[in-house]
Amino acid sequence: ILCDFPRVVLVAEVVGDALFTPRMDSRLGEEDVDIEEVEGGAVEDEVEEDKDEGIVIGDFVDEIEELTTRSDDSLCVAVQGCCHGELDAIYDRLKRNEESSGQKVDLLLCCGDFQSLRNTADYHSFAVPPKYRSLGSFHKYYSGEKEAPILTIFVGGNHEASQSLHELYYGGWVAPNIYYLGAAGVVNLAGVRIGGVSGIYKSHDYTQGRFERPPYDRSSLRSVYHVRNTDVYRLKCLDPENRIDIFLSHDWPQGIEQHGDTNQLLLEKPFFREEVQRNDLGSPANRELLDSLKPTWWFSGHLHVKFKAQVNYSSSGTDAIRGSSNVANLMPSQVNQTSADPDKIEVDNDGEVVEPSAAREAAACENSKGDDSAVTTQFQSMPSSKACNKHDLTDMMTQFLALDKCLPRRSHLSILHVPCHGRKDILEYDPEWLAVLQKTHRIGSAEKRRVRCPGDIVPVSKEEIEAVKTTLTERSQDKETPLAIPRNFVQTVPSEEANSSTGPLPMMGNPQTDNILNILGLEHVITIPYSNLSANRGHTLMPSHEDANEIDLDEVEGQPGDIVIDFVGASVAAPSPAQALTVDDDEIDLDDADNDESGDAKSSDPEPSPMAKKARANS
Repeated sequence: ILCDFPRVVLVAEVVGDALFTPRMDSRLGEEDVDIEEVEGGAVEDEVEEDKDEGIVIGDFVDEIEELTTRSDDSLCVAVQGCCHGELDAIYDRLKRNEESSGQKVDLLLCCGDFQSLRNTADYHSFAVPPKYRSLGSFHKYYSGEKEAPILTIFVGGNHEASQSLHELYYGGWVAPNIYYLGAAGVVNLAGVRIGGVSGIYKSHDYTQGRFERPPYDRSSLRSVYHVRNTDVYRLKCLDPENRIDIFLSHDWPQGIEQHGDTNQLLLEKPFFREEVQRNDLGSPANRELLDSLKPTWWFSGHLHVKFKAQVNYSSSGTDAIRGSSNVANLMPSQVNQTSADPDKIEVDNDGEVVEPSAAREAAACENSKGDDSAVTTQFQSMPSSKACNKHDLTDMMTQFLALDKCLPRRSHLSILHVPCHGRKDILEYDPEWLAVLQKTHRIGSAEKRRVRCPGDIVPVSKEEIEAVKTTLTERSQDKETPLAIPRNFVQTVPSEEANSSTGPLPMMGNPQTDNILNILGLEHVITIPYSNLSANRGHTLMPSHEDANEIDLDEVEGQPGDIVIDFVGASVAAPSPAQALTVDDDEIDLDDADNDESGDAKSSDPEPSPMAKKARANS
């Protein structure tokens, strides 16, 4: 026992994290946890203990961290990790912070798992086991019983009322003062540019069209929230010189852990070790966006842990996370065999391993392979041609922060002060983003086919941006703020109080989507026109027809049925591996293994131990 003491400690940490993980956790956030699989019902016990102690859900003992210094001309932005339907708790926490600090929050940003359930019929588009479904508090804001005290903007995660968000594919108000950024989107508030991408990355759905329609079966209930290449491509069309100030995602960018305190992350989440070693932690699509957009701030949720990182960019424009449009070329974590204790890794804030001597630092710069006879593993930062030149940094960097979920004693909120100008109460369209939507509209597809984006990024011109501004000005009723997003929220389904049935809802569209497409002169492709027939007559139910024996066959690469589109309407050659993310249709993601019916291929990755599986299932 004494000889194996470090191993015993590690097992204790893994078991502890597994047993004391709240019930809405999931395997790396992808699939839902069945409490019956957790021994002893310890998860339920923890929730009850919190209630007995009088702790309000959403509270925690730590103060809300302020990331920047407050100033008179700044926008006060609160950032929340995963929301999980606890809007009341989040607003209450910010109200108490205002009372104690004297500062009023102008904007709340939420990094996914918002759970905007309007009524119990939305359960049919909500990827959570029936036993643990809960409306949360959002339905009160939807019905008008309550109004959001703070302008709130959010992106989608993997635990959402997916149908209502799909109907707002281009973004829109889900309730008064609560705005959804869409599958991807950019808006402006008081001169602060805010962008984001919704969902999580899964390679087998990444290049598919947006084919999901209600009522969802077991597979489409999950694929509906998987990010698509078309949305990522559109964001990459943005001019990096017109920099985004704040970017939101649910997934982390792949490899971001290499630029923060990796050691501390692995101490808090030891079951991430294999993913860190293989460089599998995070989304390769988000990594592309980080490389392309280089936002000032990037906030994420999903993994239910607070984590900071700083990505520095070289003067040549190449970032420290050496981006590539080919997943196969993404730089893996360096794993050296050494006699050091793997639990004593030291990593600085730039992701560099701190060596104890100048000689070892020089050896690290030469990317030494180490001693082949070693028996343990040490993680080192990703190699760079200028990794040892500490002074070769530019004035550009991205500050990354992941936050926890809204639960007791969790660091789920932070406050950011951003320099601003203009009115803080008027959310505005971003003309460049609307011009991108207009120009790339043809690459969208609502069919279950492979969609290939153009190999080259096609930015919009100044003339195209000005044309969008002119259109908005001509159509705006408020000539002083012609770019203002209209406050045109309407209830498209009955609120929970007026709802008379719990069956699946038909797809009915949203008038806000009709409005933005009309402004841009575009037709419905992903969405459908709004029909208020259901709203007027009490929604018509649709039968649930899940077929447990259904086999989901992906399109074979390069076969007829592939959609390849450029911007002049002609077909183009498929992009080379250097031009687009490589998708392996045979890949099996352990996150989907138990719940998705998407193939029989075998994974080449080493099989995790039963203990690691249980721990990861509760992350």
